[in-house]
Amino acid sequence: MKKTAKILLSAIFICALHVQGQSSAESQIISTGFGENLATGCPRLQVIDDMLYAPGPNGIMRHAKGARSQWEPFAMQGINVIDFRILGDEIIASVIPDEYSQITGMDLRPVTRLLKGQVSGTEFRDITPPEMEYTYDGYIFTYLSAMAQHPVDKNCVMIMGHGGIFRSEDFGETWEKLTHYEATYNGHSFLGWHPQNPDILFLTSESFIYVGMVCRSIDGGKTWEIFYPDPDNESSCHCIAFDPDNADHLFISGEYAIYESFDCGETWRTALNDKVSVPILGYAYKIMYDPADSDNKTIYSAGHANGDPARNIIKSIDNGKTWKQCLTYDFYEEKNFIYDTTIFDGKIWIYDYKDIVYWNISGNSGIDAPVNNNTQTSVYYDLNGIRLNSLPPSGIVIEKQGNKSNVIVL
Repeated sequence: MKKTAKILLSAIFICALHVQGQSSAESQIISTGFGENLATGCPRLQVIDDMLYAPGPNGIMRHAKGARSQWEPFAMQGINVIDFRILGDEIIASVIPDEYSQITGMDLRPVTRLLKGQVSGTEFRDITPPEMEYTYDGYIFTYLSAMAQHPVDKNCVMIMGHGGIFRSEDFGETWEKLTHYEATYNGHSFLGWHPQNPDILFLTSESFIYVGMVCRSIDGGKTWEIFYPDPDNESSCHCIAFDPDNADHLFISGEYAIYESFDCGETWRTALNDKVSVPILGYAYKIMYDPADSDNKTIYSAGHANGDPARNIIKSIDNGKTWKQCLTYDFYEEKNFIYDTTIFDGKIWIYDYKDIVYWNISGNSGIDAPVNNNTQTSVYYDLNGIRLNSLPPSGIVIEKQGNKSNVIVL
């Protein structure tokens, strides 16, 4: 029985390697050892200076540049954090209260609270706006779903939840309601300022009949308009990518589609229609320009197909005119929801249920070096074909030495 299982596992793994091209550096998905985050709520990655920050069930961790660096604690240890913003040594964070933190496999945004304190501290106070709260069956809900910080004035932050969008100009001490528009159904909504024109604010969402919509204010939040990129289809709008060379040129990642605007969000065209028999992307949760491309022509989008477990990354090198799939992985795990994706240190980092993994865009150094089939050095993978940077304390892994593969039960 053990021999049969070993042969079967090896066959699955070798097939995964063949399909995903894991023997080349450019196709390797690398585990960072962050670990699982099953208490969902769409935690968001942040790049601040030379650090990548990741909130999670045990607080906020950070990762320095360099393939061999490890995660280190940053703030709010022992608290289940979904998102945060910092101002000097002050921090504002949306968190899951302790009484709910052990619940897994369900969306916990309805019970999220907003806390404020010191990055280096251990005591935090609740600053959730009362107007964001509502009570049902004796429970208090907020549906705090998105957070943003002004690109210039870091004292100014926005949050979105039940009741609409709220803004604070004193880093969470007082709040002003801007609009009743909300996107509590959509955990991947974009909320924020236009990076080239902070008078323009955006919220992506979908209507009550599941039609994707873009809420926009061009006067700093005083008045708002709604635009529908694809009014005839059920396609929620997720992330916005802003063209660094043209403030009017935007992309939105949607469900089986990427939309493009040349007038700062008033009208839209479909840049990618992925509603085909063999989609290359699926539900597009994130879209982003590559900061390493000085010509600002390279764009990446990450997502996965509904009902199809494979995770996908697609790429455009002509500013959205054409797209191609550059990576697909994780064929065998059906329940592996993508929380967030970002570009940092020449890599695309993907935060999902199971881990934070990365794909080295250039495939240059460190653990991302190509696997030489003639070497006898051991390289380890999990059963989804994801390369591990160290052996886990338990579980089943595949050891690859040259052309030979062995199953190891730890």
